Amino acid sequence: MLVRKSEAAVSESPNAGWSNSNNAPTPSQQRRLPPTPKQRRMGNRIGIGVILLALAVIVLLDHYHVIH
Repeated sequence: MLVRKSEAAVSESPNAGWSNSNNAPTPSQQRRLPPTPKQRRMGNRIGIGVILLALAVIVLLDHYHVIH
């Protein structure tokens, strides 16, 4: 019974419209827009955060003599 309900809830994938996989647009053919300023700021914050987190981990490992 649970299987029948889950089958009914599953929708077709967006690529189901193409009968042949050769006709489906490849990622390089899809138009990609440049990031918006909000997305760019978020990317910069994430990048800086990852760098600072890595630096903090290195400093802590050095402080506790895990790395020499």
